[in-house]
Amino acid sequence: MNLVYFTEGWGLLDADLRTQCLRLPEVLTEIRRLQETLPGTELLNTVPFREEFDAFSMDLKVQVIEAIQKGLADRIFQRGLTFDGILRRRDFSGPAAVATDIRWRLAQAERIRVEVVGPGFDEIPRLLQDDRIEFVDSIAADPALSWFWDEFKKAANA
Repeated sequence: MNLVYFTEGWGLLDADLRTQCLRLPEVLTEIRRLQETLPGTELLNTVPFREEFDAFSMDLKVQVIEAIQKGLADRIFQRGLTFDGILRRRDFSGPAAVATDIRWRLAQAERIRVEVVGPGFDEIPRLLQDDRIEFVDSIAADPALSWFWDEFKKAANA
């Protein structure tokens, strides 16, 4: 069974990571779509910058994060992978509820592969330490994104 799992995307609060993601055509497309729904808002010139982004309302920050994640997910779907379900952290009451849902699905499948649209992971893989569940970081799994992800992870963990 293959699933796509959207984290809350809080890693995108980091300006450097947002800036790198904005270099992806799929992400740019989604930011432009969002901008069309927000007359008078210039997202492309403000999203990459820390101070301007920090001034956004929480609702707008969440919308931007969701747009970036949708662009990242579009890259997964372009690889031609098929999925049996999409889970979004925001649709659950908390991490335990997500874990319960995945365990329920595991009872119906031999193995589960979870493509995580973060960027990066959240606590769900730690809650579900089971050899039958494989969590795949969607950015790390995309060979075209090694130009920024490997270096960014090194810097973030330093």
